[in-house]
Order: sequence, then structure tokens, then C-alpha cells
Amino acid sequence: MAESEAAAAYKPGPGILSENIPKFWNEWSPVARAYLRKAGGDDGTEVLRLLVEAEATQDVIPLGTMVADRARQAGKVWQELSLMCRGEAGRVVQSVEIENGFEAWRLLSRRARGGGQTRAKTLLSCA
Repeated sequence: MAESEAAAAYKPGPGILSENIPKFWNEWSPVARAYLRKAGGDDGTEVLRLLVEAEATQDVIPLGTMVADRARQAGKVWQELSLMCRGEAGRVVQSVEIENGFEAWRLLSRRARGGGQTRAKTLLSCA
């Protein structure tokens, strides 16, 4: 492949997250976090902080209560996740309120840890 073809084929970013979120999350999420941080503008520390905070919370992250700047950041994260996620992961991203990237990130991380539908199925099967 010629150098110009290689450069044209290069796609920066973490790649695509699709099926089996728990299996690939630990490898994919740090790269995605760095990519989303860069997309957040400035030095990206606020976006990184909000992503880490979203992973830690059990509560829904509502878009309507966000200040304008945070809602703008959530929109950028949602747009990027919409492009980076397919299959099961894409359905998770599309299941949240449009432009709420922090809630989408929270749900993806929960799914990776066995929360959400996976955990519910496990609890039901143990009953």
C-alpha cells in the first residue's frame, strides 16, 4: 500500500465497540475516554472528569438539568459515541435521550460491569 493510501485509510480514535461490551470494555474504554477528552476541547479535563463521574454513578444523568456548557459537552460525547458504537453498544447509545452522551457512557459502563439487562437476567435466573 502506498504511503498516501495508508494515510487515507488511517482512522483516528478507539475503533468500533459493538457486541459483547463486557469482553471489550477494558481495552476499548481507555482509548475512547482519551479520544472523547480530545473532542471535548480545551485540555479536555472537564469531559474526562464527567466521564469518570458517569461511570461511578448509579443514578440516571438527566440532560434537562445540565447547565448549557455541560449539555453542549454531553452532545459532543453522544455524537462521537453514536459514530463509535454499533450493534449492542449502538443500541445502548441510541436508547438514551438524544445528545445525552454522559448517560450513554454511564449505561455502556454499567453493561460492561454486568449491570443493566445482563445483571437483571442473571438475578432473575437465580431466583
